[in-house]
Amino acid sequence: MRTLATLALAALPWLAAQAGTPGAEAPRLTWYDAEGRAAWSRPLELAAGDGKATPLVIGPARSALPTLELDFLDGEQLSTDDYRGKVLLVDFWASWCGPCAESLPWLQAFHREMDEQGVELLTVNMKEPDDIARQFLWALNVDPPVARYSDAMDAALRISSLPTLLVVDQRGLIRSRIEAYGPGIYEKIRALTARLLEEDAPERPPVAQVVRGAGRIEALWAGPLPATVEGLATVETDKGPLVLGTARQEIFGFSADGEASLRKPTALGAERLRAIDGNDDAVAFGYRPVGTHVVRIPLADGRPQRIDTATHVLDIALDPGDDERPARLLLGTLDGIAIMDGEGRIEERREGAAVRQLAAGDGVVLLEKGGRLVRLDPGWEPLWQVEAGAEARRLIASSAGGGVGVAPGAVKVGVTGRFLEGDGEQVAVAIEGGLLLLDAADGRPLWAALWPEIHELAVADLDGDGRSELLVAARRRLVALGAVKPSP
Repeated sequence: MRTLATLALAALPWLAAQAGTPGAEAPRLTWYDAEGRAAWSRPLELAAGDGKATPLVIGPARSALPTLELDFLDGEQLSTDDYRGKVLLVDFWASWCGPCAESLPWLQAFHREMDEQGVELLTVNMKEPDDIARQFLWALNVDPPVARYSDAMDAALRISSLPTLLVVDQRGLIRSRIEAYGPGIYEKIRALTARLLEEDAPERPPVAQVVRGAGRIEALWAGPLPATVEGLATVETDKGPLVLGTARQEIFGFSADGEASLRKPTALGAERLRAIDGNDDAVAFGYRPVGTHVVRIPLADGRPQRIDTATHVLDIALDPGDDERPARLLLGTLDGIAIMDGEGRIEERREGAAVRQLAAGDGVVLLEKGGRLVRLDPGWEPLWQVEAGAEARRLIASSAGGGVGVAPGAVKVGVTGRFLEGDGEQVAVAIEGGLLLLDAADGRPLWAALWPEIHELAVADLDGDGRSELLVAARRRLVALGAVKPSP
């Protein structure tokens, strides 16, 4: 039987053919600095210099449970590697942790129920004296295996809140890290364990073929989509980052660890997507390019609301606001800009040339029809403008408030972020047949992959480490990419 890796390598000639028509000129990304000066211009090419490709597989090195020596209260000595082949629940607890007194008995009962099906339980006490730990277990009338939390565990796992539960699959990959024990948590643990027991995937499936920078980016997780994604956005909620997408008149969401957490109809034609952060009031806005309405979609409660704009909308950007003014939406239209508040009310209209694309942050950047690039300050006063050329169709703005890039329509979408280890910002660009990461400072190609049918990109800090994760929607799958971190 041919393995997934063999099939992926056999597909390389076809994938390479998708990377561009032989002899065709590669699309070019031109970057301007914060003052409007041309900084660099690069052709966007996927070909590898050495002709080699490395499969990009789901399941990151950093999500693997590291090899750790385990020192048990009863004197037994084991390693985390001894649990390979089983679904492992690793529970970190202490006697002073109130929720731990509830979770430990449940976990032991669940383990006894599932033991013969291939589920193991490992509990870890957080550096309490042995007699305190034993007394706590005696009071709860439980006797799970208990290892001592070590300096090596702390360096590798950084457990900072209790209880914390790691759910590890048969291959030793951490599939979920649960730190908030709210309503429904036990049902979630039971469902995830059952799903892992049903998996039969000795090899991790490749999602792309890396042709430059192999080993710098890893696929953290992948989630199935109900259809080809039309819009993609990220939003901060009281439960953490949420990745949003639209497909087939539905909006769906994934949590930071790739769990499906939202699905509701929109039914009002929301293709592209933007979102405003909030706790219980986070809201998404969908639109159809050249349409004459916007759809406001409350993510918690409430039905989608259609808002007529009285003009054709070409693009929408989120102005995040500041301490003095709330977040709002900027609508690029055929006759200028419209400003919409979080409730969907048009506050102001600024007439002008058709705005093909726009970006907001410390001021506003406009790509007008005809190729003029304009930067405005927060008070809407023009700072500079340049003629980027009539072929300019895509606008890519620095997330760090620096430069801005323009590219032709052959570039499907572009975003910026700190995707790689080290300092500096990168530009992620999806073109026909693949994905590239360039250094925002000088345009140097840093990473590239053959990856057909990418439709959308988005950016979020999913794990709270201050570095960006890159969300890639390709075909009917959403993949989260992150930097490979050095071993501790």
